[in-house]
Amino acid sequence: MIPVVVLWSALVYAVAFAVAARKPVSRPANGEWSAELAPWERKAPLARWDSYWYWTIATGGYEWKDDRRMHNAAFFPLAPILMAGVSRATGLHPFYAGEIVSFLSLLAAACLLARLARDMGFPPGATLRAMLLFPTAFYFAAVYSESIFLLTAAGFFVALRHRRFALAALAGMLAALTRPGGFLLAVPAAVEMLRAAPRQRFRHAAVAAGPLAGLAVFALWQWRRFGTPFAYVITEREAFGRQVTWPWLTLARAVRWKPHHPIEFVAILAFAALALVLLRRHPAEGGYALASIAFMLTSGSVVSATRYLLAAFPVFLVIGGALERRRALDLAYSAAGLAALLYLTSRFVAFVWVA
Repeated sequence: MIPVVVLWSALVYAVAFAVAARKPVSRPANGEWSAELAPWERKAPLARWDSYWYWTIATGGYEWKDDRRMHNAAFFPLAPILMAGVSRATGLHPFYAGEIVSFLSLLAAACLLARLARDMGFPPGATLRAMLLFPTAFYFAAVYSESIFLLTAAGFFVALRHRRFALAALAGMLAALTRPGGFLLAVPAAVEMLRAAPRQRFRHAAVAAGPLAGLAVFALWQWRRFGTPFAYVITEREAFGRQVTWPWLTLARAVRWKPHHPIEFVAILAFAALALVLLRRHPAEGGYALASIAFMLTSGSVVSATRYLLAAFPVFLVIGGALERRRALDLAYSAAGLAALLYLTSRFVAFVWVA
């Protein structure tokens, strides 16, 4: 699995550096890309958009005001903590540190995903190919939290399947400190608790407490730092345009919005259908994938949905199984996925918002 990830990363970076050499125009996430970061537009071509927010946390810590403006309190802490740690240990710029963290996390995550696929009876190679050739998979190499979350979540499922309960609880807590939906790993732990023998249920309940504890730690820290445990929620609602709503209302908006949101609508329905297929044989993994999709839809927006769907990664097990069985489907998926991946990578590097 490691050679596949290395080759995939080399291809993504080759495209990224080629596009960055054309000096893309900056359109930063907060409307004001720091002047000191201008040279890094070409040096770190996969540090874009939200990477700015991770940089501000890694270099200056969290800040927040209830003023209806964007603040870095909307971003969870594990990714910037790792960026800052690697940067200080090596002397590298935080963007380089972030790219190293993403690459190493993806390498480890690919090995864990392959092990999970084998444990569940799915083809490891086809599963990894299905994931890496998904159009927005380049985020696994970017200075984002996607690869770190994949590592912690895949580690959670592997540990849970092998009854390493303490390790599963720890992985779940770290996942919840990485992304907003990390606490949903409590769902598969609860599913396994209901299926377990009575004497094992307490251990599964302890595992479910891990992801919930991670979310609670971040909320309590924000309460101590900013006077409210909901700084993240307030910022998402007032500045990033996300607020709790019924999932079907979000889907209805996705159909009406143009020009690209119907694509998100189709992708969401496809992932939900595949999650239901997975649910029949593997309720823990399928239940988590469905919960992740539902959680995304309750935000009231499908902006970035094709990136957020990466968090529902157990779906790629089903896709990988289908690719293994049908050669024609494998060729079509691989060709279309690779073309879309390279195109969206080039757009992302050019500071065009893609997901």
